[in-house]
Amino acid sequence: MALGRHITASVDGETAQIIEQAGVGDRVPAQDEEALSELLVDLAKDRARLNVAGKGARWLEENASAQMFEQRFLTFIENTVKMYAR
Repeated sequence: MALGRHITASVDGETAQIIEQAGVGDRVPAQDEEALSELLVDLAKDRARLNVAGKGARWLEENASAQMFEQRFLTFIENTVKMYAR
C-alpha cells in the first residue's frame, strides 16, 4: 500500500475491508477463481482503475502506526507459540 501500487486480491475478512476502505485496489472473495479472472479482464479493459494515487500511503498514515503493527506481530507470535506448545 505504501508503494502506491494497485492491489489485486482474492481475500476475505480484515484484508478485504482494508483494501475497500482505503480504495487501493480491487478484490474478489477468497478462492473464487472465476471472479478473479473476470476482475483481471476488467482491469485490463479499464487500466485507469489501476491508478490508486497515494491512497495507500494516506490510509496508512491515518490508520496504522509502527506500534500497532508491533503489537499485532507480538500477538501473532504469542498465539503461534501457544498453538504449538499444546
